[in-house]
Formats: sequence, structure tokens, C-alpha cells
Amino acid sequence: MIVEVEDVRRTFGGREVVAGVSLAIGDSEKVALMGPSGCGKTTLLQMIGLLDRPDHGVVRMGSVDAWAQNQAARAELRLARIGFVFQHSNLIPHLTARENVALPAWRAGGNR
Repeated sequence: MIVEVEDVRRTFGGREVVAGVSLAIGDSEKVALMGPSGCGKTTLLQMIGLLDRPDHGVVRMGSVDAWAQNQAARAELRLARIGFVFQHSNLIPHLTARENVALPAWRAGGNR
């Protein structure tokens, strides 16, 4: 498995917005998260993308329990294994769209 999520939960203000989600995503597999506004899709993606810590549960990248790692190790996992396109176009304004997309590869030591 590329990504495995086991019983992840996240609560905001006493409201559980992600309630015990489990899923496994294999190599070359495509997954769509669908549901009404406010149902927890973005929160789940942020937990999988290591941007928001679940209150409960496990997120694995390969065999690594991602949230059991320290901050530096999680940053390396994000750089090496995760691509993220933000819902509200969180781009660096002085870079072109192409440069924004290539930025993680540059940070990892790739060619421009």
C-alpha cells in the first residue's frame, strides 16, 4: 500500500468531522472523496497529507506510521511522497504556475 489510514478521527469544537475513517490506496490507484460541504473531505486529506494531526488513528506512508515520526521526518515524507494541490490556490505569487508545481522537486534536489 502507498497510503493506509486506520480509524482516523478528528474533532473540532466538540463536533467529530472525521469519524473513524479507514482506507488503503495502492500504487497507481485513483481515489475520489465525495460528499457534501462540511463532511470532512478536506480534513481527511489534510491528515493524509500530514498537514493536520488526527485525534485518533494511524496514517501510514508505505510501512511508516507517519504521525509517529518527528516533525523533520514528517517534512521529509511530505517532500518525498506527497503531492498536494490546495483548494484555494495557495501558490507563491512571484512564481509561475509551472514553478509552483515544480517547487517540491527542486527542494528535493531535482533539476529545474
